Amino acid sequence: MRGAGWFDGLEEGGVTTGAHRILLKTATYGTLHVCVAIFIAYAITGSLMAALGIGLIEPVVQAFVFALHESVWEHKNFWRTLFKTLKIGKGKLD
Repeated sequence: MRGAGWFDGLEEGGVTTGAHRILLKTATYGTLHVCVAIFIAYAITGSLMAALGIGLIEPVVQAFVFALHESVWEHKNFWRTLFKTLKIGKGKLD
């Protein structure tokens, strides 16, 4: 008999499929990202306060940069113009 745990239901058809799975995966990845950033900042600076500051600020900034990156990738006119300027392909995106 299994106890109720965080990862119960991860199998197909469980409560953590679809949107719940994405939310759980995002939360665990975000936590991992913060921990790695703090660890690396501490290894470089030797200061726990500096490491916490860097480790907490960097992922927030990175989230905004990622959103901007996604926006640019989704903007077809940007890529058409870039391809035409660089003379790559025919400048068409389907």
